[in-house]
Amino acid sequence: MAKKENPFSILRVLRDLDGVSLADSNALKWFKRNVNKLVKGTKLGFNDVVEGLREAGPKTRKAGKMYMFRYLPKGRNKLPYYDTFPLIITITFNRKYITGLNLHYLPPKYRQILFNRLLDITNNEKFDNTTRIKLTYDVLKSFKRFRYFKPCFKKYLRRRIKSEMLFVPPADWGIAINLPTERFRKANKRKVWKDSIDSFI
Repeated sequence: MAKKENPFSILRVLRDLDGVSLADSNALKWFKRNVNKLVKGTKLGFNDVVEGLREAGPKTRKAGKMYMFRYLPKGRNKLPYYDTFPLIITITFNRKYITGLNLHYLPPKYRQILFNRLLDITNNEKFDNTTRIKLTYDVLKSFKRFRYFKPCFKKYLRRRIKSEMLFVPPADWGIAINLPTERFRKANKRKVWKDSIDSFI
């Protein structure tokens, strides 16, 4: 299978140029054109998803990796709101579901704080495909410094994933968390973020 283009690579270049912000409209337009392939993607079966994960690099299906994908939750009519394009740091995988932290549920300030604290528990500082965050639910519950995780913890049914899972290379984690790719339904992001802050303050 041919290696897929990393849609974050051009943003990494832009980030490294003096005076260019990730909020630059041209950078965001370019990124949105690329992730639109996922937003408009078709549902993939379990084997297709696994194949997509394999091509991202060695051992990518471990906990502590970052992915983006299109998602349509079961029972969404009963949910107050939901994100149809999660950005998650994985905690567990099995054939039925994935658990992880969807960072979109935090406003940028708290998202960055939590992410910085999670970087303290990476397995190495290479920030290549071997790098992961040594993340378990017990670790999150055990330390006060991770308290912002609560509104982010989500379970995603594999059969409700409606696109390929886009692997975010560790070198590009900082880019991904700062992009406005959340796609909330039934509430705007300000309402979601207010509820999240109220849950841990």
